[in-house]
Amino acid sequence: MERCLNCMEIMGDGMETCPHCGYVKGTKPKEIYHLYPGTILAGRYVIGTVVGAGGFGVVYRAWDNTLEKMVAIKEYYPATLVSRVPGEKRVYIYAKKREKEYRVGMDRFLEEARNMARFSSHPHIVNTYNYFEENNTAYCVMEYMYGISFKAFIKQNGGIVPEAIVTQIILAVLDALKDIHKAGIIHRDVAPDNVMLIMGKNNTFDNVKLMDFGAARFSKGDTEANLT
Repeated sequence: MERCLNCMEIMGDGMETCPHCGYVKGTKPKEIYHLYPGTILAGRYVIGTVVGAGGFGVVYRAWDNTLEKMVAIKEYYPATLVSRVPGEKRVYIYAKKREKEYRVGMDRFLEEARNMARFSSHPHIVNTYNYFEENNTAYCVMEYMYGISFKAFIKQNGGIVPEAIVTQIILAVLDALKDIHKAGIIHRDVAPDNVMLIMGKNNTFDNVKLMDFGAARFSKGDTEANLT
């Protein structure tokens, strides 16, 4: 039994092209520094194709052999500080003098994962299953969400979104913020591109999830620690 490394559906034995999504087996990633599809992490996660990438990380589709489901894995990869030999897993820091900067960034990445994991049972916060260090970097394993950001939804609707939908989204985000504020955490980056709409049938959304705790900080009383 073999799975497509793009859509994670079962492919027939010996098939080179996925009948579900058209992915061709053995296709290399678009960027040479991305992990190659089929790479194994933590002895259980099979890396698939890239969902998205930014200056500080890469998000992959992946298959969790323990939970037997598709997940999203975010890799800490600050492109200006590190490199990777194509096809290999280990990350290498460009210059020794930048190592401290790299380690501080990785600590913040893991802090974000820990913050998100504390609220994995919340209906309006993205579920974080696991986080770990490997290959001289760090990873965060999250639920794979079928949907679009609120920012993309606004654009898709020509910049005009019905009041009822906006109200539903705002109330869901406020519900999430209420609980993280009770825990003494301030998100600091609530924006349309960090609000995910979980899409259902007929292009309607079934749920709203707040994501990206990368800028979050703990609050001490009436003041915020480490305000930058």
